[in-house]
Amino acid sequence: AIDVVPALFMDYKITKLFRFYAVPKMISRNVSVSGQNGESVYYFGGSLGMKWGQDSGVFVEYTMLQGTFTPSSNNIEQDLALSQFAAGFFF
Repeated sequence: AIDVVPALFMDYKITKLFRFYAVPKMISRNVSVSGQNGESVYYFGGSLGMKWGQDSGVFVEYTMLQGTFTPSSNNIEQDLALSQFAAGFFF
């Protein structure tokens, strides 16, 4: 799979070390199976998160994406939903 993810990072500073952020996203994904043509899938949604720290620290984030695609094999539109929770360190 190949993903192209243009995103715009927006944050709101609560204190010097604490921020909320939002990242709206549109993902274009090309998925292929060996020996078959690829299918394009488009997701829309975004991420919301909080981070603690300035030059280094921790973050927690939740991402939700919705999309649809029509497989060439059956021509019936399929709904897709993805969600993900993430936590980590930045530096």
